[in-house]
Amino acid sequence: MREILFRGRRLGSDEWIFGGYQSYKGTWHYIMPDDDSLNSTEWYEVDPKTIGQYTGLTDISGKKIFEGDICEMTYNGESKTYVIVWDNEEQDFKGTNGTENYGRNYLYMGCCEKIVVIGNIYDNSELLKG
Repeated sequence: MREILFRGRRLGSDEWIFGGYQSYKGTWHYIMPDDDSLNSTEWYEVDPKTIGQYTGLTDISGKKIFEGDICEMTYNGESKTYVIVWDNEEQDFKGTNGTENYGRNYLYMGCCEKIVVIGNIYDNSELLKG
């Protein structure tokens, strides 16, 4: 069974919080670092634009891969930079070129020979330029 885990940037801080996710009336968004999120005494309000779910996969160094991560992904010996997104239509995480999610501009994560997390779209958007 895949580990259900989220991350989000704490409001008013550059700190990333990892854990269970809760939203209250779509207005307040919280990440609770305890395993038992509903009984957690630590609830951190996070910027909803930065919330991303763990894909269930790790890169070659064992780092967990989340939505919004920028990864160098290798397929058929060719490496390119992709952003990890959730595709509602196909119900799957995949890499996109950052502007489109379909056609030749995406890559299924399970098809890759190698994935390396090199940053994320919130802290390292410059990695997508060019």
